[in-house]
Amino acid sequence: MPGQTALGASHPHDGVIARGRGAHRTTAAETHARFFRSYGNIMFALVMHDIKNRFFGSGLGQIVMILWPFVHIVVLLLVYGFSHRPHPYGTSTLQYSAISVFPFICFNYVTRWVVISAITNRTFLQYPIIKPLDIIIARMLLEVISMTIVGALLVLVVVACGDEAMPANPMEAVCAIGATLFLAVAFGVPNAVIAFILPMWNIVIAIVIVCSYISSGILFVTSELPEQIRVPLSYNPLLQCTEWLRVAYYSDYPTTVLDKTYVLVFALVSLTLGLLMEKVLRRYF
Repeated sequence: MPGQTALGASHPHDGVIARGRGAHRTTAAETHARFFRSYGNIMFALVMHDIKNRFFGSGLGQIVMILWPFVHIVVLLLVYGFSHRPHPYGTSTLQYSAISVFPFICFNYVTRWVVISAITNRTFLQYPIIKPLDIIIARMLLEVISMTIVGALLVLVVVACGDEAMPANPMEAVCAIGATLFLAVAFGVPNAVIAFILPMWNIVIAIVIVCSYISSGILFVTSELPEQIRVPLSYNPLLQCTEWLRVAYYSDYPTTVLDKTYVLVFALVSLTLGLLMEKVLRRYF
């Protein structure tokens, strides 16, 4: 009959529909590509701004930040030297000090600078394209990269001094460092959200950092403490990270408090809480 197409014959509009669908897919792909390019540009701009304005108003500040952790190593060496205490484990005091202080370095710099970034970069929120989480993520990326470089430099320094840098369990050491960075990032998110609203929150974080330094196991071996002190300290996730890294390096290191699941759960809960806070409190920024 006129107006009917034969069974199995292509419909005259099929090619148009197919071309339309293909065009739609191409447009969607281009839209996603533009989004990722735009977001990448935002991240790059925020990271470069943080690098430039960290110290001295130039990129030299980032070099200072990378070298600064070595000051902590020197302080620990002086503490051990003046106390005339032998290193508890490992082949040297330098090796033991580097292993002990690195988890604290990661936690301290990532968490503290994420909070500081929320305070100093708050003016960027005047631009609708920039969200609070963008500022947090940009600083986290910068700090994680910095800590990776610091870790590599610490290994090189230990090797250059003639000490052993290879852990007894390399994969366990990688997991311990990864868990520490995850904890630092996760703990930084809710505190950065608070800092967007209350800039004075930076003082609270400074106090937390000092308490963490004292209780993170840098200056003592946890298993040698009395139980009434050891058990409360075990609830500090940073101490757990220190124990985790020591266990990875020293096969004979005794630990009665290490709970890897606790570290990961604590970090996951903190991150979830921070993301929820950012969503709920965004209108107050």
